Amino acid sequence: MQVFAPDATGKNFTSVLTFDVNGWFGQSLDNKPFIAVDKAGNVYVTDPEGFRVLEFTPDGKIIRGWGDTGDPADTLGLPAG
Repeated sequence: MQVFAPDATGKNFTSVLTFDVNGWFGQSLDNKPFIAVDKAGNVYVTDPEGFRVLEFTPDGKIIRGWGDTGDPADTLGLPAG
């Protein structure tokens, strides 16, 4: 994962932070991860083939992950979007 920041002109961007997301190893072209950021800057990423969602702080530290595969209503199946 990379975080970019604009220069003073707002036209050029530089990478200011890089961190790994453990789990994006699927080979499917259809089940790619999605990324969202909340108002506090926390980053949420889906790991579709891991059947989970991961939450990170703005500086890339893992906060938590949730989800699992199975039949109960509280499980996830290829989370996306």
